[in-house]
Amino acid sequence: MSLSMRKIIIYAAAFLSMLILLPLKVYAEPELMPDGQYFDTEYYAEHNPDVVKVCGTSKERLYAHYLEFGQAEGRDPFDPELLNDPDAFMIPGANLSPIDAKDAFTLKGYFSRSVFIGDSIMVGYHNHLAYTKDGNMSGAQFLAKVSYSAVHANNEVDKLHPAFLGVSRPVWESISMMPVDRVFIMFGTNDLVSFSPEQTVERVSLLVDKIKAKCPYVDINIISMTPVYAGTNKGFLSNPFIAQYDQLMAVRCAERGWGFVNLLPAMSDENGNIRADYSSDKYVHLTNKAYSEVWDLALQNHALSQIGEKARVEVRGPALQ
Repeated sequence: MSLSMRKIIIYAAAFLSMLILLPLKVYAEPELMPDGQYFDTEYYAEHNPDVVKVCGTSKERLYAHYLEFGQAEGRDPFDPELLNDPDAFMIPGANLSPIDAKDAFTLKGYFSRSVFIGDSIMVGYHNHLAYTKDGNMSGAQFLAKVSYSAVHANNEVDKLHPAFLGVSRPVWESISMMPVDRVFIMFGTNDLVSFSPEQTVERVSLLVDKIKAKCPYVDINIISMTPVYAGTNKGFLSNPFIAQYDQLMAVRCAERGWGFVNLLPAMSDENGNIRADYSSDKYVHLTNKAYSEVWDLALQNHALSQIGEKARVEVRGPALQ
C-alpha cells in the first residue's frame, strides 16, 4: 500500500472517529397542538434562551409565547429542516367526538364569526346547514360557488366568483366587509384536474396571503380535500394525489401557523376511496350523512380546541423584544 493511500485511510478513520464522538442532536417529532399547529417545546427552549429566562420551560408558556410574540418575530416553532421532509408529519384525522350541551354553549357565536370559502362541495355544506338548522353552526357565512377554485379565486373577478351583498368581488374584499374573525378554506377538487398537488398548495397559499394582506386580523383554517369515488380519476384528481395534497398542505399549515382540519381518514374506505354512503353522485360530491357524521363534528371539535387553547393559555411576564 502506498504512503499516500495509508494517509487517506488514517485521515478517513480519524474523521469517522470524530463523527462518532460528536453528539448528534435529535429532536422529538413536533407535537400537534389543539389549534392545529405543530410545536416542539425542546427545540423552542434550546433556540430561544431569552424566552426561557422569562417564561420558563413549560410547554404551555413557551407555546403561548410563540403565539403571542415568537411567530411575529420569526422564531421557528420546530426544527425547520423537517419542512424538507413532508413524511415527517403524520397527520391525525379530525376529532369526531360527540358535542354535548356544555360544548354547544361554548360554541355559541363562534361560527357566526366564521366564513367558509370553497367550491361545489362547500356549496353542498351550506345547503346541508340550511336544511338541518344545526344550532351549533348557527350564523356561519359562505363565499362558495359551483366550479370555483383556487385558480379562479386568485384571478380577476368573473362569473365564477361568489357574490356578497349581490356583488361578485375577490374574496378578500368580501371578507373585509364581513363581521368575521376566521376563515375556513377548502379548494382542490377543481384545481387538481389541471394542476399538481404542489401547484395547488401554492395557489391556496397565495390566496391566503391576499386575504391576510387585506384582513390581517382573521385566523386561517384549511379544510383538507375529501376522497373521490373509485375509478373517477381526472388529471391529478385521484385519491393518491388528494392524499399527497393534504400531506403537503398540512406541512404548509404547520409552517405558516394555520389551522388544519383533516377530513380524509374518516371519509375513506379501506382502499382509500370515498365511502359509498358518503358519495351522492359516485364522483366528488357528498351526502348529508357525510356532512353530519364528519364535517359537523370535525369543525365543531376544531372550534372547541381553538377556544379551549386560547382561554387556557396565558403568557406571564413582559413581552420580549
